[in-house]
Amino acid sequence: MPCGSMQRSARIDVYQIYIVNTNIGNAPMNNLLTLDEAAEVLGVDYKTVYRLVRSGKLVAGKIGRVYRISPDDLKAYFESTKPQKPVALQGLRCSVTGKTIVSELDIGGRDPETGEPICVEAWEALHRKVSTRQSKQK
Repeated sequence: MPCGSMQRSARIDVYQIYIVNTNIGNAPMNNLLTLDEAAEVLGVDYKTVYRLVRSGKLVAGKIGRVYRISPDDLKAYFESTKPQKPVALQGLRCSVTGKTIVSELDIGGRDPETGEPICVEAWEALHRKVSTRQSKQK
C-alpha cells in the first residue's frame, strides 16, 4: 500500500471516530446554515456573523470555502449573549439606610467595626461628609 493511501486511511479513521464521539453522525447535515442564513435568523449583517465566526465566538465548520453553522450552535451563541440576571443576595441590607442590597454592585463598602455592608449611596454620602470636614479643618 502506498504511503499516501495509508495516511488518507488514517485520517478517515480519525474523522469517523470524531463523528461517532460527537454525535455528528446522528445530526441531519441538511439543517446546517450558511452565514447568510444565520445572519437572517439573527437579524444582523453577513459581516457581523463572519466576524463572530472568525473570532471564535460563534462555532462554525468550514466545508471547502464555505462556513456552515448548526442551528444548535446558533441558539447556544444567542443564549450566551443574554444578560445574566443579578442574583439577589439573601437578606442583605445596608447597615446605614436599611435599604435592600440586590447585588454585589450595590455594596459601596463595609462598616469597619461590624463588617456589615453599606450601600453605595450611603458610602458615597459618608465619604463626602468626611472629605468636607477635612477640607474645613485645613
